[in-house]
Amino acid sequence: MTQGHNLLAVSGKTTDRASLAASVLIGVVFLASGSGKLLAPHEAPGQVVDLISAIVPQALLTPYVLHFLYNILVPYILPSAELVLGIMLLIGAVPRLAATLTTPLAVAFASTNIWALSRGNYPTCASCFGIWENIFGHLTPLQSLIIDIVLLLLALAVIFFHPGTFLSSRKRFSAAASKSKLWLHTLRLNFKQYGVRQSAIMYLTALGSKTRQVWKTITRDWRVASVTIAAFFAIAGLASYFSALNLVPRVEGVNISEISDSSAFVNITLNKPRIVTLSLYDDHSNQTGVWTTTVPETQHGVILEGLLPATKYHFKITIEGMRQSPTAYYFTTTPPKEPPLISQITVLHVGDTSATITWNTNRPTTTEIVYWSAGSSEQRQVVGNDLTTQHELTLTDLSSESTYYFRIKATDAYGQDFMAEEDGVFSLGIAPEVTKRAPDFTLPSLDGDAVHLSELKGKVVMLNFWSMWCPACRKKLPVIQEVVNKSIPETVVLNIHLGGREETIKNYLESQGLDLTVLLDKDGSVQNIYNVVETPTVYILDRAGIVRLKNPRFTSAAELAITIRKVLDSPALIGAKVAPGQ
Repeated sequence: MTQGHNLLAVSGKTTDRASLAASVLIGVVFLASGSGKLLAPHEAPGQVVDLISAIVPQALLTPYVLHFLYNILVPYILPSAELVLGIMLLIGAVPRLAATLTTPLAVAFASTNIWALSRGNYPTCASCFGIWENIFGHLTPLQSLIIDIVLLLLALAVIFFHPGTFLSSRKRFSAAASKSKLWLHTLRLNFKQYGVRQSAIMYLTALGSKTRQVWKTITRDWRVASVTIAAFFAIAGLASYFSALNLVPRVEGVNISEISDSSAFVNITLNKPRIVTLSLYDDHSNQTGVWTTTVPETQHGVILEGLLPATKYHFKITIEGMRQSPTAYYFTTTPPKEPPLISQITVLHVGDTSATITWNTNRPTTTEIVYWSAGSSEQRQVVGNDLTTQHELTLTDLSSESTYYFRIKATDAYGQDFMAEEDGVFSLGIAPEVTKRAPDFTLPSLDGDAVHLSELKGKVVMLNFWSMWCPACRKKLPVIQEVVNKSIPETVVLNIHLGGREETIKNYLESQGLDLTVLLDKDGSVQNIYNVVETPTVYILDRAGIVRLKNPRFTSAAELAITIRKVLDSPALIGAKVAPGQ
């Protein structure tokens, strides 16, 4: 009989220890996962968006539901739940209830990773540990799935092996809770008997006496003192570590480029997404302008316009909610350009054997075009002898198999021997390549209209190939929306979605407050024509329908607007001077 009791006691201790170990392991993982996601940028991972848009019934994916799922549940509620459950399991507060609530989370995470494995195009898990992944490395969906399965088994171990009732806590936690209840009850009785003021004096006196006793004990025991000092340095190191995690917004870099006689472009890099204000001053410290961005981002592009030529300026930066930085950044505008300026170069009326080129100059000039085909040393010339600011010349006898380079020369008529030159390139061939004519297509829009690319000649066209389950695509859509809202003249932005359910795409756009022209490439035919292998892929076509840029880099609406305006103002230029025969 005694031996049976001993066996039962050993068995009880074993299950209790197994439950404790399982609780601690789950608590550590959930604590790391929840805190990492809350410290990271709050966005729904691509795998989660892809899974929800594919398996949830269409009738449930309303704009309000999508907004709740992508903007509230996934980035905020689920990480907070992980954090709370992790703390509960670590301290032993109703661990069986916490483990029960853990099981659906583990199943949901496992489902996401199984989906990612079945799709085959997700190299990492769906931000499983948030900011900690940038420090310790990313997990693959398979590795994350194994962790999810282990968490599920550990949760079952806590549910079956935890001693006591369903809502019981661990002994130490229960004892601490009982002691706290007793202390609060005594405190309430003392306040009732002696009054608030007298009771407060009594407790403060007792606390001071207790503190002195503890300090004497610490100073007498060198081992306790050593532990105290070690704990102090550990806390200080932890504080320094969190400080190194970029938790305080600051300016990490400033780059000033495209300085001209009247403007400059400033690119500001922050460690945290924030709105910034740029205050500009002249050489006498007089404020000459203030520019404030509208969207919290880590990369901001600010165009400084209306500047005076050959003038020294400096500016200071203020981050939202913080004082102005004392650091000043200096630059000097360039002197006025003396030669005539050539602008708005456009290749128009491109045919099978000819192309018409138009351009403007800032003052009346005579002009000429010298042109040649790639690899040929033979040059041909077309001359315009009229003094005018608007120019048009036609190049003939062209071949669709060649790429042509041309050089425009403009000479003013004010008795000054100045000459301005601009180079350009184009091709009569049809291909999704820079300098060639973009392949034509017709696609239906979400509004039900048929859009023909060929009918947009005379306008700069931006083609954005994207998909709703691509995080990089979703991140660029608000930037594109801001550019669309600017209504740049003679510019059209077409966002071509690769597959997907039409109603889901509509509801997603509405949930994010986006009003963009979206075309549906249901069979992927246009994707194949334009050789799109990954999203997002962006093409910018000039007014003649020639591809001028592929995947231009932009991190802000200002940067994208500058890129489009460059193509709009001088769409024939590629910036490289190519000599005949090269």
